[in-house]
Amino acid sequence: MNIRKTTTIGIIGLSFLILLGVLQAPPALSGEGEGGRPPYTLTQEYIESIYKDFVYAHMPWPREDVVISCVHTGEVIVIPGSQFAFEVTPPNGSYLGDTVLRVVFRVNGREVRKVRIFGHIDIYREVVCMTRSMRRHEVIREDDLCTARRNISRISDAAISNIREMVGKRLVSSVRAGEIMKQGMVELTPIIKKGDRVAIIADTEMLLIRARGEAMEGGAAGEMIRVRNSKSKKEVYARVIDASTVQVEL
Repeated sequence: MNIRKTTTIGIIGLSFLILLGVLQAPPALSGEGEGGRPPYTLTQEYIESIYKDFVYAHMPWPREDVVISCVHTGEVIVIPGSQFAFEVTPPNGSYLGDTVLRVVFRVNGREVRKVRIFGHIDIYREVVCMTRSMRRHEVIREDDLCTARRNISRISDAAISNIREMVGKRLVSSVRAGEIMKQGMVELTPIIKKGDRVAIIADTEMLLIRARGEAMEGGAAGEMIRVRNSKSKKEVYARVIDASTVQVEL
């Protein structure tokens, strides 16, 4: 009766130590460890749990967007004692691609082992993709786009997630069907083209000045372009208001 009670208390105590980050290691190896206690080797499952738990707790992305693979140490990790604690050092770079964590194991507060745990981290998100191939300067319509869950580890925050950001803009360069849309791949569609006749206005508190002019370059709404006054032949920079009007900022 006393033996069973002692065993039960011991199991509960070990479970509590695990919750505190103190490991009751898996299978014992032959030989003697610290203080005459047998050494222990860590299982692959436990090594993976150290790596994954730390990454999930410290990475900047939602857990459901992350896929961790290829976790390994390249060596057998043996700890001289059945109870130990460990401390994990964050990676030098970001939590993306091949990522290394450094781990220090201690027994009774004394450092007994340093190891590196290797792993690969990928990020998957719903992003905007092309439904068809398109040429440079074509204007994007809504049915040219779709969303799909894709690996964005190499492009990270450059990927576009909102279709509305793309509709009505034109492509800076040609794209292929299925390609992920990224920042810098589109630009505002010009509403004034080079050579267009425009009205040049200069609005002040006292008066509104109008003059006829010619666009020396194309531009989208809100952009600054060069225009030439048809009468004075003088060139100035003006902001595109609409398809036929530009405004000089005084």
